[in-house]
Amino acid sequence: EGNRMSLPKEPGVYFIEREEYERLARVNWSTLKHIGRRPAHYNAALLTPFSDTDAMKKGRASHLAVFEPDQFRAKCVGWEGKVRRGNDWDAFVDKWPDSEILTPAMYDDARAIGEAVRNHPVAQRFITGGKGEVTVLWDFEGPDFKVPCKSRLDFVADCEVLVDLKTTKHAGPEAFGRQCASMEYHVQAAFYRRAYKVATGRELPYY
Repeated sequence: EGNRMSLPKEPGVYFIEREEYERLARVNWSTLKHIGRRPAHYNAALLTPFSDTDAMKKGRASHLAVFEPDQFRAKCVGWEGKVRRGNDWDAFVDKWPDSEILTPAMYDDARAIGEAVRNHPVAQRFITGGKGEVTVLWDFEGPDFKVPCKSRLDFVADCEVLVDLKTTKHAGPEAFGRQCASMEYHVQAAFYRRAYKVATGRELPYY
């Protein structure tokens, strides 16, 4: 209960663990986007228990490899076993309680993504300095309403830009363009830019 009392409540920028972020009772983009289909889908997203997936684990590892490579090396470990069950698996989980446990393929993919992005001549200047996994608490205000919101920004760069990392199966302009439209990345960008502006007073470009 003591830890629950320590969660931030006031609008602002915070650096907290994802588990703490998930416990904050505020509206976020990953659930709000479902309301575009119909309110029932949004309600279902709110009521559905969280289920971690390999895709989510690989995504988190890739983010660390790109934005915080030291944290990637410290927090991510590869499981060499054939199946993720049994006594050997349980012992491995107990040995690495605070780590992101990945299959060898997931670990190698995340590391390769990190190396590719960090060595890219254009991307380098946006990720060389800054803070990753930035929590922003803010209020979306209208003429007669106020909605408490939260956003988890991938990276706020020292060069004064907001950086978001997306993975894709096809990086061609047409294919990725379709993914951007179908996943509504442009709406997410607007949501995050507004979050940061409301919380800090600064409107930053979004890459």
